[in-house]
Amino acid sequence: MSASAVERRRLPRTAPIAWALVAWCVACLLFGLVVLAGSLSVPVPDTFWGFRGQEAIIAGATTFVGGVLALKRPKNGVSWLILGSGAAGALQFAGGEYAIAALAAPAPGAAVAAWLDAIMWIPSTAFLFATGLLFPNGVLLSPRWRYAVIAVALGSAATLSFYALFPGPLQQLPYENPFGLTVPRERFAAATPIVRTLFALGAIAVVISLVHRYRVSGGEVRQQLKWLVVAGSFAAITQFLAVVYSMKALELLAAVGIVAFLVSMALAVLRYRLYDIDIIINRTVVYAATTATLVATYALVALVAQALLHPFTQGSEIAIAASTLAVAALIQPVRRRIQTAVDRRFYRARYDAVRTVDALAVRMRDEVDLDAVRAELLSAACETMQPAHASIWLRGGR
Repeated sequence: MSASAVERRRLPRTAPIAWALVAWCVACLLFGLVVLAGSLSVPVPDTFWGFRGQEAIIAGATTFVGGVLALKRPKNGVSWLILGSGAAGALQFAGGEYAIAALAAPAPGAAVAAWLDAIMWIPSTAFLFATGLLFPNGVLLSPRWRYAVIAVALGSAATLSFYALFPGPLQQLPYENPFGLTVPRERFAAATPIVRTLFALGAIAVVISLVHRYRVSGGEVRQQLKWLVVAGSFAAITQFLAVVYSMKALELLAAVGIVAFLVSMALAVLRYRLYDIDIIINRTVVYAATTATLVATYALVALVAQALLHPFTQGSEIAIAASTLAVAALIQPVRRRIQTAVDRRFYRARYDAVRTVDALAVRMRDEVDLDAVRAELLSAACETMQPAHASIWLRGGR
């Protein structure tokens, strides 16, 4: 049998499906980007959230991550959910850009394209929600969690149907819903809180599932969940800030947060550099606490210095300069103290190991007896590394 035939046999049977979905996403993204490039001068309405091209960034990252996972981990349901989210997001981007371009030059099917832009975020988001129930190994915690899957599916289907049939104008783009029901819009509007609650219940079930999985798991699974939680928290915070303040810089940061979340899921599922997440968490906590402490110190010192020096300086910038110098001198001492406090509180094993090694160095500095050296080294190794057994071999003298 030839090498090419052997290689074909090794490929998973689902590989053609994965490649077909990736091709679909790439085609939609390319179409949307071409339309975007040709219609940059078309003004978008005030109801349009985000910046043009944002959906392409998110859908492209989702497609890439989902495609890689579907090819490398085809038996993991998380892979296919992410890829499905990318397929829906790519279609949303293509439809939205076509509808925006049609605002300047009317084109056939523009209303349907705008309709796709208005509803495809629902399956795209729902697929990502569902990954939380299967993350990281693609298996539910227990058979009873299938009811959570049903809840997410029903809530998403109800939300999709609701907005797909909502009568009147669409939310973001100035088009009438081509499939809207001929009923008073007020009746649909009254049911909006109920539908949103159903959709939110699915997200709550996902969070509960992740928390429970973290509590009952250990080792690699906990490290995988840490990647998801840290990146997910960053994505949620940036998304919240972008929605509240509606600034383009924050909207770009929100897109970066979602991309980081997707990349973290890929790293976790592929188990690549899992334990680096502990370093990221440590550094984030330390530098965030250090920054907050220095900002508070700067504000306090500046206020006190201005109050004390005002009679002599008459509003000069001496107080500000003194505050800046004081904070600059405090950077390293404050960071070291916070690092020690964080290690002692959250990384106790590492903190104790460092203290043990430091104490060993002090004791061994003047030790010359080989038996004592061996005993000290064995004691330190057992205390810091906690091996199943340990021994030291000393080469005999000639």
